[in-house]
Parts: sequence; C-alpha cells; structure tokens
Amino acid sequence: MLEKEKKTINDPDLLFLNRCDNDDLKLLSDFILIGNNKMWIEKYVHREGNVRWSQRLTDKEIYKSNYPSNMSVLVPELIKQLQLYGGNSIFNIFRGHGICYREILIKVAKAQKVNFNKSQPTALIETFLLQHILRTAIEKMSPDDVLHFSNNISKDVLLNNMSLFNAGNPLFLKLTMIAVQQLAEKQGLKIAGGLIARFMGSKWYTYLTGPVGWAVSIAWSIFDAFGPAYRVMFPSVVTIAFLRMKVDKSDETLNQLFS
Repeated sequence: MLEKEKKTINDPDLLFLNRCDNDDLKLLSDFILIGNNKMWIEKYVHREGNVRWSQRLTDKEIYKSNYPSNMSVLVPELIKQLQLYGGNSIFNIFRGHGICYREILIKVAKAQKVNFNKSQPTALIETFLLQHILRTAIEKMSPDDVLHFSNNISKDVLLNNMSLFNAGNPLFLKLTMIAVQQLAEKQGLKIAGGLIARFMGSKWYTYLTGPVGWAVSIAWSIFDAFGPAYRVMFPSVVTIAFLRMKVDKSDETLNQLFS
C-alpha cells in the first residue's frame, strides 16, 4: 500500500524564505535532507553527501530538476520536509502533516534550556536561542580577543548585556555565520558560495572559529541524546534564524562585515 502524501501546512514564519539567495537555500536544503554517515546509518549516495533515509524529496523530479541551481522552486517542499521532521512520525501519519516552524523552534529552545516566553514573536525567540549559544562562545574567548573584534566593548560588558546582540548588530551576525558554518562542518557539508563562504576568507574568521565551534559542539551534544529528528531541527533552526537576519539587509550593510 502506497504511503499517502503529506500536506504542507500554512507557515507564515517561513514565507521570507522565498526571498532568500539560492546559495542560502541550498545550504538549508542540505541541512534538512543530507545526513552524516559517520554518525548514523545513511549510505545513499547524494552528490557530495548522504541523503537521510527518512525523507522522500530527493527522489522527486522537482528536486532532481532544480537542485542545486534553482532552489526557490523547492521552498514549499523544503518547508514540508522540515515540518515532518518536527512532528512525531506516528502523529504525522494520523494528521497527514507535520508541525509548523514556530513549534519546532520552541522544541529546540526548550531542549537548550533557553529562557523565553512562548507568547513572544518568533524572531525574538530565535534571537534568545542564538544569544544562549553565543554566550558560551564569548565565555571561551580571551578579553583581548573580544576587544579586538567588538569595537572595544569588553568581554564583561558583552556578557552582562546580551541584549546588545540582536538582528541589527554586525557582531551578532558574524558570530551567527560562524555558528552556521561550524554546524555545516559537523554535518560534512561544503559551503561553496554565498555570504558565509566569503566570510570564511576574512580576517574575522580566524578569531571567531575556535570559540564559536566549541559552543556549537556543546549545543550539538545535547541533541545527540534527543534523536535524529533534533539533529535536523537544530541546524535548520539556527540557519533559518541567520537567514531571517540577513534577508532584508542591503549589500552595502553586508559588505561592511568584511571591513
């Protein structure tokens, strides 16, 4: 008996993905669809990685025809696949769909023990999650390293005023880019283009990689105990939070990150 096709539920928090760059959408797609066979049993050849056995999107013609150069066409399918990972497989069968992104975000934030209120806007909960992860990175940095790239804001000031880290803060965006890059490395994914690839060649990359990578590893270790679905949800949520921060910023603003 053929499995009934699941539905995509309306997800207003992800509508902005239709305005994202192709390279960004490819990276998000890879986080959702490609696993790391060093960590678990996923041995289906998928270009430069291994597709997750629990998804069916890579078998579809729409995926084969548009990956990796026309990713905007795949946005609805990617949203559906993420929703299905967020929902319990058994429940998905009975209701015919997964759960919305906001519910996935709240699951991830709770697992990380982030201090937030469920009534708060989605973007704010994303910010609190990133602040929680990046606080660990700042704690690992030396005072001199913090002063070097934070416009002379001291380590103590940053740690005591994490609200300074918000979507409009260039340092916050830099740290989040490194977090996404480190998650990709942990998954065995290659970032070939886009803003993150440019940033990897900048002077800031060397200063930030070690502490942020350490923080990401600590956060990741929590999800190893939660099971495979969380190892999809966690990097996907961090990537979506990064893309939301970036999507409406001008080229001039983004180029200033490298100055």
